[in-house]
Amino acid sequence: MIFPVAKNPILAFKSLAVAVLLAIAPIATRADVDSDFAAGMAAFRSGDLFSAMEPLRRAADAGHPHAQSMLA
Repeated sequence: MIFPVAKNPILAFKSLAVAVLLAIAPIATRADVDSDFAAGMAAFRSGDLFSAMEPLRRAADAGHPHAQSMLA
């Protein structure tokens, strides 16, 4: 049985491109979450609690467990 994607190389390429983008998207998002957490913790450690809240909140809203525990 031949899949319809195999008959059309352009469709096969587009399907592969979408699959790759969907696979990498969580990695890029995770990097943003980690950088938000790091920025929030740096501000927290320097004693600037108001500046720490925004990046920690973004990281916590994105599901970062340590950021969530910092705001609990």
